[in-house]
Amino acid sequence: MTTVLRKYFEKGWLKYGNRLISAQDRLNAGNRFYADFYKAGIENFKIPDLAKPRVDGGNNKGTPDYVLDARARFNAAYMTLTIDEADLVMRVVCWDKTFKINNGADYRHDLEVSKENLCKALDGLFIHYWGAPQKAKIEIRGVVSEKASEDFRRWLTSMLTK
Repeated sequence: MTTVLRKYFEKGWLKYGNRLISAQDRLNAGNRFYADFYKAGIENFKIPDLAKPRVDGGNNKGTPDYVLDARARFNAAYMTLTIDEADLVMRVVCWDKTFKINNGADYRHDLEVSKENLCKALDGLFIHYWGAPQKAKIEIRGVVSEKASEDFRRWLTSMLTK
């Protein structure tokens, strides 16, 4: 089964945003966010009834550590998003629904803005999970060889000493 985020990736809609982050990186960030959402069990989250008497011997003694860890990771990632970004990411990534855009004169514009906002949010998630991407260091090398440079230095010193 293909997710909405995967469909957007295949359509080429995840290419906007930070140039150092690829569309594949954005897809990976969305998938990791969904994995934490799923492992945290947030869609099935039930608040315990504290008024209900507790009986020993049941299997439901507490929340497992891996669920608590996933909730902590999900909450930390969620807090990096703005309210609008969080709404969009939750809709597309977690609930697997398409963009909510009204048909009308501004449909194409609103669609492009939604694509850019989704990519911006996924860029934020990528930076949260893996850190800011680093530019490749460009090393500038001289065209002149060491021998030519030494010959030039000798010539220059000989000209200055005359």
